[in-house]
Amino acid sequence: MSELKVILATPHPKMKNACDGAIEVYLKSEADKVIADLEESHKKEVEQLLMEIAKLKADYREACGRLQTANLIKDEQKAKADKLLSCLKYLVMGDLIKDCPPKKVAKEIVKEYDNGLG
Repeated sequence: MSELKVILATPHPKMKNACDGAIEVYLKSEADKVIADLEESHKKEVEQLLMEIAKLKADYREACGRLQTANLIKDEQKAKADKLLSCLKYLVMGDLIKDCPPKKVAKEIVKEYDNGLG
């Protein structure tokens, strides 16, 4: 409370444990003003922190939304890939593809898929 002026006062004689000399006191009106200023300053700091928290929450929600969208796209792509591999497996296992280099690649893909890599 360095903003306050110190006033020297003589304690009342009826005060218990009274000092021998003068004591330092602050005027109540000045102390109340300093307290009010500090409360206002802290109120502004709290409001600023709450605004920052709200922004962080909004950023977090936006990031979660993007992640969910990415996961949906990934799930859709995996479903399409599974369907394509299933069709490829059907063609390879049914020997419906004539012998050619792509058939060898198709058999390798099906084999990897069956081994859990797909």
